[in-house]
Amino acid sequence: MAVRDRVAMLLLIVACTPILVFLLVPSLIIIPMALTRGELIQFPPEWISVHAFADYLSDPQWMHSTWLSFKVAALTVALGCITGSAAALALHARQLAG
Repeated sequence: MAVRDRVAMLLLIVACTPILVFLLVPSLIIIPMALTRGELIQFPPEWISVHAFADYLSDPQWMHSTWLSFKVAALTVALGCITGSAAALALHARQLAG
C-alpha cells in the first residue's frame, strides 16, 4: 500500500470517528437507563431489570407498530434502490455538459 493510500485511510478514520461517537453516545446512555427496575427511566439506573423490554415485547399494539415500521423501512429501501439505480443509469448514459 502506498504512503498516499495510508494517509488517505488515516484521514478517513479520523474524519469518521467523531461521527461514529456522535451516533453511538445516545445509545450508550439510553439503553442502561431503560434497564432500570422502576417505572420511570432514570440515569444512573438504580437496579438492572428488563421489565420495560418485557412490557414492550408483550404488548400487541407496540409489536404491530414495530412490524409496520420495519415493513415501511423495507419498502422505502427497495423503492430508493430502484429509483436511485434507475437515475444513476440514466445519468451515466447521457453526455452532460461539464
